[in-house]
Amino acid sequence: MFRTFLIFSAAFLLNRHAFAQGVLEKEVVEGLSDDLLISYSATTIGSVYAALINFAGNPDIGTAHYTLDSDEGDSQELTSNRFTYHKEFGAPREQDRLFLEFILPYQNYDLDFQVDENDRVDSDYRAVGVLISGGWKIALSESFTFSPQINTGVVLLENSTTYRGTYSENFIKPTFEGVLFDWDSRNWMLGASLQVEYAKKWAGVLWNIQSSLSHNEIHSYSSSSDFVKISSSATTFTLVGELVAPTPQKFYNLPVSFVYRMGTTRFEGPARDVLGFDSFYEFGVALEFDITHLGHQIHSLRLGGQTIEGEGVNGWSLILSYGF
Repeated sequence: MFRTFLIFSAAFLLNRHAFAQGVLEKEVVEGLSDDLLISYSATTIGSVYAALINFAGNPDIGTAHYTLDSDEGDSQELTSNRFTYHKEFGAPREQDRLFLEFILPYQNYDLDFQVDENDRVDSDYRAVGVLISGGWKIALSESFTFSPQINTGVVLLENSTTYRGTYSENFIKPTFEGVLFDWDSRNWMLGASLQVEYAKKWAGVLWNIQSSLSHNEIHSYSSSSDFVKISSSATTFTLVGELVAPTPQKFYNLPVSFVYRMGTTRFEGPARDVLGFDSFYEFGVALEFDITHLGHQIHSLRLGGQTIEGEGVNGWSLILSYGF
């Protein structure tokens, strides 16, 4: 999305020769920047930035390293990290119960593209935030649970760009500064999600299926430029299936199980593919260690890995998690 926006801008295509001949004056650059603001509304660009914020702060989206499809000589890498603390209150596991989550996202989106063999732009979009989420886990039956949930918090999204050439320094920087590059935006995120989970043991093997639909509203309350004031939304659907098979092995007296995991994430709405993809699949394996006998609220720990595949994106992630 970002590179298409840049490369196919009429300003970029029509004025490079003028720059090469030394006739691209300050007034021309300012005019191109004004034309850019007219051609691409703040709503269009805001939907891209909102998608990055949703990717960072939405706990239903897996943390991973994603590689986006790029032209030769260019690269797009998105690394999403998220620390989550989950706390449940009250009744035993099979009963209805309230829960809270504290979420600290940290995300990097690196966009590097080659202008020509002697000119390059390296751009880094960073998102950090603090969010809190709360909900009610309702037991519909012995195997089914239904969990409505709301979340809110703040996310800082900022960009810093390095221009490695005469053309990028004198044309790309003044034209796109404050719109695509070198800005910051502080944003409120308010959303809700619905999750349905099915968990049942058959022949000693635990089968678990989770489905979630979330919607987040994202709005700026402070930004370095009017053009990066964000007012947009993002809708995400996830479906994950897991098979947990016990083994006769033990690790320091902890029972060990194999976990096989498969899932999908889909983005919905008119801006679903603004990052260059609108869905991906996850395939993973892990070891699960049963720590129930230790008497903690947490009953299991997992360690493993998974691969990510989708049209326009691929990636990988480590599985480091705990269960209740």
